[in-house]
Amino acid sequence: AGSHELYILTMLLGQSELLISVKDLYDTGESDKSVIAAKLDVHPFKVQKALAVIRKFSMEELKKIFSSLVQIDRQIKTGYAKPELLLDLFVAKL
Repeated sequence: AGSHELYILTMLLGQSELLISVKDLYDTGESDKSVIAAKLDVHPFKVQKALAVIRKFSMEELKKIFSSLVQIDRQIKTGYAKPELLLDLFVAKL
């Protein structure tokens, strides 16, 4: 839709960070979306959506995704490669 690559990257980083936080709380026995939302200071709707996603990924997979996004951020900021290429490669790996 014409969004800037750094905006997309920022959104992906934020979402993956939320997924890791929700997964961590869920794995420790917390399954109430209202409690998780309060602990993370986010809207319960975001937690509800995240709960549906985290069941499809292990914590290791989520951390690997987050790490890949951080590496892409570093590569963009150091001029390693074009942002479009890095994001395309990231999506292809998923």
